[in-house]
Amino acid sequence: MLPVSVCIHAVHAKPDQCHILRHRLPDIRTIRFVQSETSFSEDILYLGTPQQLRRLFLSTGSGQPAAQGVCPCFFASAPDSREAASDSVPSLLALAAQLGVNLVCSDEDIFTLYNLLDEQVQKLRREPTDTQDGPAADAAPPSRRTREETRREFRLLLKGIVENQITDKEEIHGRCEAMGCGYGIFCSFMIMDFQNQKLLKKHGTRILTRLEELFPDALGTVYGDGIVLLLARSNRSFQPRPVFDTAALTQVLESCQAYAAISNATSRRGLMRTQYMITRQALSLARKLFPERKERIFYFEDLAQYLMIELAVSSFRELFGHDDIVLLIHPDAIRLIEYDQKHHSDLMKFVYHYCLCSCNIVQTARSAFMHRNTAASRLARVHKLITADLADGQVQQRMIFSYKVYHYYQKCSCMSLEERMERL
Repeated sequence: MLPVSVCIHAVHAKPDQCHILRHRLPDIRTIRFVQSETSFSEDILYLGTPQQLRRLFLSTGSGQPAAQGVCPCFFASAPDSREAASDSVPSLLALAAQLGVNLVCSDEDIFTLYNLLDEQVQKLRREPTDTQDGPAADAAPPSRRTREETRREFRLLLKGIVENQITDKEEIHGRCEAMGCGYGIFCSFMIMDFQNQKLLKKHGTRILTRLEELFPDALGTVYGDGIVLLLARSNRSFQPRPVFDTAALTQVLESCQAYAAISNATSRRGLMRTQYMITRQALSLARKLFPERKERIFYFEDLAQYLMIELAVSSFRELFGHDDIVLLIHPDAIRLIEYDQKHHSDLMKFVYHYCLCSCNIVQTARSAFMHRNTAASRLARVHKLITADLADGQVQQRMIFSYKVYHYYQKCSCMSLEERMERL
């Protein structure tokens, strides 16, 4: 059975924003978003916005769930400021009391709420039950690995995967499952890189223990020059960013002068070596590309195009004997870069923000930290220099890619793009 108090804690709800009649729930079969439900079940957790739940409660009629002999549990997500001003939570609690149901109100958005609850349901399903009948109930429980044994086993598995000695996907899945990480269909890596290796050598075990507290279902180990965690979930709903306590992880990273990269998730165990290696490469790129960035957590999705650029550079070097990918840049981007070099301006970066914001001048000004009139003036100057139609979606993609090539050469190469263009 699932204690309601566990759910309340998991979704960061306040006790005074909950109406609880039944403190333990049966085995939860599924989590369902409220649409137009007319019947209720105790083995389903119902999620909805305050408006959806209010409409459902009002249309259901007082006492109907009680008349059905059930006490379902509802979760309301993230009431906004207008709803809070209208005293929505107390009114929802009053309706829940009339209907005889459990109601938990949380400030999390509905998809975060789903992930947090799903995590608790998955934990419940993995816990051994003491209600079995027959000889199995009297059998001695299987021996459990100690934390250190699990770390050692994961380190050996990871080493075998990275060194291409373990390639069979069934073996990888089986060994992960034996360590308690097999329930998650989709897996992603979190790789930590340390600025000060002495801190890793001295406090690596303590740091890893803290990370395991933040990610209790993950496998973790000290490996190479950093720490590696394998995160697992039962679905893709947390893509591309998993749900976790970002502030707490940032605090850990700051305390040990480290950075972390989190990969996208995959269900293909045979690709875990590639997944690990491109995530480590993406983290190395991030450190070079954004040395002034205060945030210490990087997501692979934000770095994927830069990794593609680095792979293109490597491919050019192998195929053509040089690493100049200038020919992949949009011609108008070359023109803007040359203009910036001559006039000490930053029109190329402005066009990058403009294309990212789908040519919305107000959003561009906000993104580039400038006044709207300044943004409009720069846009007029850009239109005098280029012939491409920036309203064209394909041109926008090319300009974004071109700026990232320019940024890559500025930060990750011994020769800037301006110097390379001078040689053409």
